[in-house]
Amino acid sequence: MNAYHNIFDSLFAGYPFLETPVRIALVLAIAYILFFIGRFYILRAIGYVIKKSTISWDDLLFEKKVFHTLIHLIPILVVHNASYLFTGFETAVRRLTLALIAFTMVVFIARVLATVQAVYERTEFAKDKPIKGFFQIVTVIVYLVGLVLMAAILMGKSPVIILSGIGAMTAVFMLVFKDAILGFVSSLQMSLNNSIRKGDWIAMEKYGADGEVADISLYSLKVRNWNNTFTSIPTQKFLEESFTNWRGMQESGARRISRSVPLDMTSVRFVTTDEIARLSTDPVVGRLVARAVEGLGEQATNLLILRRVMALYLRGRTDIRQDLTILVRTLEPTHAGLPLQLYCFTATTVWEEYEAIQGELIEFLVAVAPIFGLRLLQIPSGGDVRGIGVN
Repeated sequence: MNAYHNIFDSLFAGYPFLETPVRIALVLAIAYILFFIGRFYILRAIGYVIKKSTISWDDLLFEKKVFHTLIHLIPILVVHNASYLFTGFETAVRRLTLALIAFTMVVFIARVLATVQAVYERTEFAKDKPIKGFFQIVTVIVYLVGLVLMAAILMGKSPVIILSGIGAMTAVFMLVFKDAILGFVSSLQMSLNNSIRKGDWIAMEKYGADGEVADISLYSLKVRNWNNTFTSIPTQKFLEESFTNWRGMQESGARRISRSVPLDMTSVRFVTTDEIARLSTDPVVGRLVARAVEGLGEQATNLLILRRVMALYLRGRTDIRQDLTILVRTLEPTHAGLPLQLYCFTATTVWEEYEAIQGELIEFLVAVAPIFGLRLLQIPSGGDVRGIGVN
């Protein structure tokens, strides 16, 4: 150290006011040159080695710029070790560089956590146990600890003193970080209860959400709706309000159909032997009718035969789950007629296939009901009104 001082003293004997600026410029130049070497040569070498590696997680380390963060330590350490050359500013430079080292290490830890999170999310286990909220809260804690250390270093005080001052402001911190705390508790409960996973189909009518869970974070849950819009819902709302999760339906491989068609109650009547014979020879439903009337008494109605026919029709379809409930029943009569309900489960949960099957069932019912002398009930319009005018 004395040798360096002697060299500078001899060089700037006649210009002492230039000595400190030249020292600073020289140190900063060396720091920049070393940073340039690290940034454009060492990092490229690391990237080349990583690309040749068969390990996948090291690619994430490079992608999350973990090594980039460490490169920033080079110029900071150069300036810190040469702080004695900053005559009159040694203490300030030393404190500033130590604070920057602390900040760099905080960023390094945060990026390592982001890498660990990315590696975890690629595993099958992550689908059942999303813990993005945990990583976010740990990252927040790391940054808070880093800020305390930086403040302590810059003020030349013990971190304990800083923490004791923060302890007196606990109520303020609780208010400022209320959403983060509530979000963390909500994320913890959702993870432990396994109530929501990424990829689940959920519906929350109050917020207009009906779609797939795209992301679960500390503060909010993002839903990609089926119309390709996104809805963000505060995480704590899933503890306060009700929502529907369709995961059980998807995992079962079956989706329920529960649709009804209103019939005109005045069209329900007993059928004669001749009518049964005619129905048994119908090209569309004849074979089903022949099986449906087996064991029927003399007091059979056209609606009873239709219900049996529809039940046989459902039993004969391979896209309907035969091991689950199949019902064709009448619901409570109302002023809007007598609802005839089809209740069954499809053998698929794919939305397009489900809608196609459901449409086929209702269309078949609407088409065959008149064959049995049953009238469908709907609000009079169009041809109904014109028919009244003609009569």
